[in-house]
Amino acid sequence: MPSQPVVRIHYLGHASFLLQFDNGVCVLTDYGQSDSYGLESPIYSFGGAEPDIVTFSHTHPDHRRPDVRFEQARTLTDTDSLALQGLQIIPIRTSEASVNEVDNSSYLFSYKGLKILHLADAQAYITAIAQDAVRQKVNERYPDTYDVLLMTIEGVTQFIPQAEVFIDWLKPKRIVPMHYWSPAYKADFLAYLKSQNQRGNKCYNIVESGGAEYDLYAGDEVEPIQVISLEPAPLL
Repeated sequence: MPSQPVVRIHYLGHASFLLQFDNGVCVLTDYGQSDSYGLESPIYSFGGAEPDIVTFSHTHPDHRRPDVRFEQARTLTDTDSLALQGLQIIPIRTSEASVNEVDNSSYLFSYKGLKILHLADAQAYITAIAQDAVRQKVNERYPDTYDVLLMTIEGVTQFIPQAEVFIDWLKPKRIVPMHYWSPAYKADFLAYLKSQNQRGNKCYNIVESGGAEYDLYAGDEVEPIQVISLEPAPLL
């Protein structure tokens, strides 16, 4: 295995990550308000990191902190895309409210043959994934095999079984659970995946490292689907 990862993923909390690529480009996603709506979903500081690119899926307070400005960074919203030093960032319009209309953006990060998908608020598709018509729409919007899926597991409603079906349908190589409102809920999500393993229905490799970072290397294949549970923390 190479000594340097192609991408280092650092989980700041909720839907916010730092993606640090080996070309020196640093991307910050959905830097929202910590503990939005009075719930237990902290988003920590990115410390001395200077993001080159900031993506916002939409303007809800848990996804975009109104009092923070990024004067030196390129900010992407809505349908903005960008190519920089071998990194391609493409928005995929998605929906929290209804599969018949779009209201926010997933972001696909492609670099050195690796694909990382930040799902954003795709709850409309997740909760209705049992419907054939919705599965067709998911196939159209998310046609690739993703090396890492940053996976929404909770919204204004709870949908653990549907989230598992969505993951099984999309079949990414790895997922990182995100967008949940308490550590207890994420624990319930992981317990549900373990129960699916025990029943013999599915096979998920659940990795609970206790840390906030995951290093992604080129050619580092995993099977079955790896579920990487990161613990949000500030970047030191």
